[in-house]
Amino acid sequence: MSFRYQEKSVNKKKSRKDHKDFVKVLDEVRDRVLDSKIFEESKDAIEKFIKRDNPDSKVIEEECDIVCFGIGPFTTSPKARAQLALINCLRNYFKFKGENLLFDPVLSEKELEYAKDSGWEMIAINEEGKRMVSKKTVFYMPHCGRPLYNNLLWSNWTAEKLPLLFIVGNSFDRYDHTALGERKKLETYYVSKVLPYTEETPIKFDVDDSGAFNDTSFHHFPPSKVQTADESLWKLAETNPPPPPNDESD
Repeated sequence: MSFRYQEKSVNKKKSRKDHKDFVKVLDEVRDRVLDSKIFEESKDAIEKFIKRDNPDSKVIEEECDIVCFGIGPFTTSPKARAQLALINCLRNYFKFKGENLLFDPVLSEKELEYAKDSGWEMIAINEEGKRMVSKKTVFYMPHCGRPLYNNLLWSNWTAEKLPLLFIVGNSFDRYDHTALGERKKLETYYVSKVLPYTEETPIKFDVDDSGAFNDTSFHHFPPSKVQTADESLWKLAETNPPPPPNDESD
């Protein structure tokens, strides 16, 4: 009996130590991100988006949601840790008055607990990227598969909603050029259609040369561009729904 008690006590101590070590690693990555060029360029890009329609906006504590899709297993992946650290730093800097939502089906209980403790609210179901917005929203989804971007665009395929999106993710321009084969063309349908109305800025820097942000860009859709589209463009969403999920999509 005493042996079992001792074993549980040892396991609890080990669990607490593992958690402490894990938090220490994440804190170290956060500190490097705060001192990085990618943090500065990300702040500048989001600030430009927030001030786009109102140059006098104070930016800090503005009405804006943050939605994070597919951050990855950050207890084991250095890339995922760098990605999580950047969005946490940006969220803490801007202090937006809005929701901070996260979804990734691969996260462990430990990772979910850390994310919740850090101020993230978990999205309960897999929306497959089909989230409709009602206000300005930063979608943070580096290295997600192309169907997620396609689904997100389709869900907001109106001249009013598209300008509310700011997407940190894989380059739309590159996706369009690499959409070879019928399946990939379908999965990139709205990504390709939106390109003439997109302002895409490639991310120049990374965190510790981790490759966490290679081929990643900032994307937004200025009203001045979107409003030039013919009305027929917006009717496409009624007759061209995205294809069902495919595990092999990239």
